[in-house]
Amino acid sequence: MKVEKEEVHFKIFDDKDYLLAYFQPDYGTIYPKEKEDEIIRNMIKSKEKITEGLLYLPMLKFNIGDEEYDIDTIKQLLEIAMAKLEGWINTLKVMEEIKRVRVVKSHTDPDMLALLLDLRFREPVRLDSKEMNEGLFNILRKFMDNRLL
Repeated sequence: MKVEKEEVHFKIFDDKDYLLAYFQPDYGTIYPKEKEDEIIRNMIKSKEKITEGLLYLPMLKFNIGDEEYDIDTIKQLLEIAMAKLEGWINTLKVMEEIKRVRVVKSHTDPDMLALLLDLRFREPVRLDSKEMNEGLFNILRKFMDNRLL
């Protein structure tokens, strides 16, 4: 897994360079607002520490396209989706780092739901790709171990 900085957020890739998730650090209250971009860039450049952020990742794809389906096929697709949803629910409820869970429609795929997870790291993490990788790895590994990603 690797983490790459892009603007003010980070992209997370798996070992095969497939985009796995996005992470938006919580930079705290920034003042003055008109200098927000500059201040955030300086925070990243100086590798300041953060304790929280927002993790955006794919949750559930229904695999329902524009074609017609018979009712048994739809039932099967929904049963598969429900089994995966149960996996997410069971995994999320035991993760101490997750403060809040929200589900949204994916902005890139109308057939997919995405998760927005408000995270709180156990220990502060530097705004650095290597340290971000270590901080996010344990969280994402739980999802991968449960075959959710």
